[in-house]
Order: sequence, then C-alpha cells, then structure tokens
Amino acid sequence: ICTGRIFSYSDPNQAASFFIPSLIAKIKDAPADARLEIRGLDGTRDFITVQQTIETIQLLFLQKAIGIFNIGAGTAVSLFDIAQSVREKLGRSDVTIISTGTDTHHLAANIQKLNDIGLHPTFNINTLLDSFFTDNQTSSMSSTNKTVIN
Repeated sequence: ICTGRIFSYSDPNQAASFFIPSLIAKIKDAPADARLEIRGLDGTRDFITVQQTIETIQLLFLQKAIGIFNIGAGTAVSLFDIAQSVREKLGRSDVTIISTGTDTHHLAANIQKLNDIGLHPTFNINTLLDSFFTDNQTSSMSSTNKTVIN
C-alpha cells in the first residue's frame, strides 16, 4: 500500500476559498490605501502545483512505491512574502498588508522518501504566482516546476 500525504497545492483554477486565490481577491478588491489585516501570514507552507501533485501520484503508482510519502517540494515558503508578491503583481502598492500574528503554522514536507526512490520535486513560488496573472490562466506550469526522476 502507498499513501501520499499531500501538502499545500495551488492552481489558478482553484476555488476562491484556497489561500492564494483568496489572497489575490482580498488584495485586488481592497479599497484604495487599504490596510489589510490577514491571519496566519507569519507562517510558512510547502506549496506545489496541482499538476505536480498529479505527476507525483502517477510516478508513485508506476514505481509501485510502498509506504507513506509526503507530497510536496520540501521547501517552506513565507506566506507574508507571498502576500507581498501578490500585492506587487497586482500593482497595489497603496495596500498595506499586516499579519495579525494569529493562526500561524509552519508546514514543510520531509521529502526524503521521495528522493530515496528517485523523485526530486522542484518548485518556484514566483512561477506559480505568475500563472495566476497570465491571460490564459491554465494550470500548466513551466518545465522548471516538473517533478524530476533520476
């Protein structure tokens, strides 16, 4: 039996209730010169794309992997930094983002077991964020975000 423990994932087609789409909506819809107080921004998360999640599950299946595998990039990304990047990409320098300091969690996948079977997920948060702001908001990501098998 193989169990995949999926960490945070995101995609432009994701529901608005998920972290990045929700953050984009809050910043985009904020009134001029707004001060947005957002919970949990002092935390970190390990993000991957939906496509990477699918590819990793497929590869675990094809390799007939056995055990529990954390599905993530193995890198914690600052949620506050994501908020600042979204603000910049939206051109909303008038918006001040403030972390309330509540609901702070730090999540990063230990992907050693993936590495041990030859899976080496890579991830770039800026590439993911850019995908939310393209004219054709698809979930396809550049080859730099693909899972690499040795």
